[in-house]
Amino acid sequence: MIFGRHSYISMAQKIPLANIIKQISRQLSGKLDPSEDFLLPEYKIKGTGDIYCWSIADRIFTKITRNTAAYLISENYDELGRSLVYTFSNEVILIDPKELEYIGYD
Repeated sequence: MIFGRHSYISMAQKIPLANIIKQISRQLSGKLDPSEDFLLPEYKIKGTGDIYCWSIADRIFTKITRNTAAYLISENYDELGRSLVYTFSNEVILIDPKELEYIGYD
């Protein structure tokens, strides 16, 4: 089991992105298996209004509403130091880590 603020893709034991997304889906639906799954801490995107972030899936900038909850997948994901996160609007985006606020296990 892993708890705390971690980068789940860059751990010593690599976890594929698809498995992390499935894990988040199980956590959101409340169908976690305690023997296999671990909790991911929740973050929120700071501020009000909108922010444009790079979407990994669509390869374009996408508009994300600030104050949206998100799950950190990987810190320092690219050469610009951005974090890879999964938002409640079902987007996998790159965002500056300064834009994220740690909420914990809500």
